[in-house]
Amino acid sequence: MQKKIICVFALVVVLTLAMGTFVACNGHLPSTFEMPEGSRPDKASLFSAQDAATINAAMQVGATQEQKKEAVMTLFSTANSSRINTPLSLVVQESDAGISLGSVLMHSFNLRNGDKWYYQLATSVKTDSAFFDAILAATAGYLKVGYSTGDGNYYYFGKLGPQFKCDCSIPTFPYATFVIPVDENAKPEDKPFANAMTLDEFNTKLNVLHSIHEINNMDFCKEIIADDPVITFENGVYKVAFAVDTLNADPALLEKWYAMPQKDMQVGGQSINKYNSYTAVLEVWDNGYAKSFESHADRDAGMASGKPVDRYTYIWEKSDIMALLKQDQSIDDVKSLMLRDVEDYIDYYSNPEFVDKELGVLEIVGIVLLVLVIVAIVLTVTIEVLVKKGKLPKIAARRAKKKAKRLAKKQARKDKKLGVAPACEDTDGILLADEGTGDITVSIEEDQGDGEQ
Repeated sequence: MQKKIICVFALVVVLTLAMGTFVACNGHLPSTFEMPEGSRPDKASLFSAQDAATINAAMQVGATQEQKKEAVMTLFSTANSSRINTPLSLVVQESDAGISLGSVLMHSFNLRNGDKWYYQLATSVKTDSAFFDAILAATAGYLKVGYSTGDGNYYYFGKLGPQFKCDCSIPTFPYATFVIPVDENAKPEDKPFANAMTLDEFNTKLNVLHSIHEINNMDFCKEIIADDPVITFENGVYKVAFAVDTLNADPALLEKWYAMPQKDMQVGGQSINKYNSYTAVLEVWDNGYAKSFESHADRDAGMASGKPVDRYTYIWEKSDIMALLKQDQSIDDVKSLMLRDVEDYIDYYSNPEFVDKELGVLEIVGIVLLVLVIVAIVLTVTIEVLVKKGKLPKIAARRAKKKAKRLAKKQARKDKKLGVAPACEDTDGILLADEGTGDITVSIEEDQGDGEQ
């Protein structure tokens, strides 16, 4: 019986693991926000032979400033290309506006699967005064949501204000919550995401430099890089620490460099006068794929002046991406049955009604099988307990008879090997032998009421 229980239990384990295909598995969940880290992408190198030569030359003793700046741009451009051209990826961002008036914290992510992707940025605003909260929310409390349906249509919603109830204190993916109020009396065409855009319209609306998937929308070039950038290579990762020469570089090139951030600021009625400083650290995998990017700045922008910090991390492997997506606590077990791939999550975030459709055949079959197996193991264990307590004597008797048969057959096989004459079978096929002499005794069981012979 124990073997049966073990077999049934093993079946439950197998089916439960199979059901893991349908049900989200959270695993260890962080209690505070942590920038996630992805593993090295298992992909061919994006570096050309010339790229490798440029980088190696810059890392040699005696390398010129020109060589170092060339290498900085080679690493940055290659990492940026990895972002723009790779079909599957996830980017997580944390930014702090670094203003003295209060905290302006931003969390965002960009989830991509081919031509379908979803992007959101939520902003939490907090000061010591409700009055200043309102001022900051009106000028810096941005909510941005954009997505592509993969058919050439692009959608975007972006507005300032406290009405979106953004909360960036969420420690697990997607690291923020928000609400987009919908005016039920509004015309259908005036509701959020009612109107599709072309790619050019979307890029213009969101102040994109080249692509929504770029590292950032600042226009870097070799001419504005400050002297003495540092490039190191360790554990399969290039680390590039560089600065922008905000004091001596061509003013026109500097203005071009922050032209798109300037447009971002102008949405809130602010304007960037200048950058006092800008430093960055870029990490690139040895095959050219971006690993992380972090920048620290000091900018003069009137009431929005401050020292913003931006951090990005790039996730490439599907297993790493799915592990993060399954952290989403807003997705219950029923909804998770519908979210089995990256594209499913993109559809869900783009349209929460995606999970409201009926369960498919596979989901229904999986649930039914799991329920049946659970019922089976409960019944099996219950019967075993009752037999041991003597509550089911007929079952116990049958088991004893079957056991006696098995033992008799086993003994017969043993005697045959030893050359002992075969025993006779009783009416129930049970062989009885004298263990001391090996003599065979035949027991005949007859139906004589309650008597036995």
